[in-house]
Amino acid sequence: MKTISLRTTISADGTIDLRVPCDVPPGEAEVVIVVQPAAPVASSRGGPPYRSDHGVWRDKLPDIDLDAEPREMNRLWEKHLGNEC
Repeated sequence: MKTISLRTTISADGTIDLRVPCDVPPGEAEVVIVVQPAAPVASSRGGPPYRSDHGVWRDKLPDIDLDAEPREMNRLWEKHLGNEC
């Protein structure tokens, strides 16, 4: 069993198009689909989503984007999936 997390769009007619990594062997497989709303990819204010200048945490934590690395990994994975096997 292998767990693969993919991002896709559900069309108006209820269809989806998924591309799995090349290392998944061809043949019959049982696929489980979990539908959840996709998180926004970018912050609307252009900076880190969690600011350190609120309340008691003011000037105690650096302003870092905790989601930057996972977003970049997802972007590279999606780019890889776009390539033909």
